[in-house]
Amino acid sequence: MRILQLTTLWFWIFCTLQVADMATTLVGLRYGGVEANGFVAFWFKLVGPLPGLLLVKAIALLVVAWVYAHRDHNRYFRYVYCHGSVIFTGVVAWNCSQLAKVI
Repeated sequence: MRILQLTTLWFWIFCTLQVADMATTLVGLRYGGVEANGFVAFWFKLVGPLPGLLLVKAIALLVVAWVYAHRDHNRYFRYVYCHGSVIFTGVVAWNCSQLAKVI
């Protein structure tokens, strides 16, 4: 039971960080910032910032939902959630530091 609680916690941490990244990115764009991730910037140019960001975040959440659903048989579970959460914590911190310069 403890492992299930821990995996659920990592899942929600990752999802929360995705929302925080989306929010800080949108605020940054509003203040004149640019997207540094080439993949995301491509989608911004193709469909616009908000739809592009929603599309990329939807893809990310679908991937992590699939990994979560198959966590018992998936050896990449820890890599996706733990490392992904550490990376997106850094991304959100970076976004916040950039926002602090312009706000």
